[in-house]
Amino acid sequence: MFKFKEKFSIYLLWGLIFFVNLYKLLLINRGFLTFPDERRYLMSWSALKHLLQADFQGTVIPFFSAQARPGSVLLHTLPASLQFFSAKIC
Repeated sequence: MFKFKEKFSIYLLWGLIFFVNLYKLLLINRGFLTFPDERRYLMSWSALKHLLQADFQGTVIPFFSAQARPGSVLLHTLPASLQFFSAKIC
């Protein structure tokens, strides 16, 4: 009886993790600027977009217009690139 409860809770946990990640994947296309906290990625997304278009002058502009936070733009480039490429796939 004890092993059944233990296995059930493990399967329940894995199922919950799977469905939460599936839900997050479904929000990829329309979830880029859904929450106000995600607006900070806009400068990083702009720099990434210019970099992919081989516009190197346009790539540098968001770093200097980030309200004295160029490191923040550089730091948020990785999550912005993951969102950008996953939105292109879907």
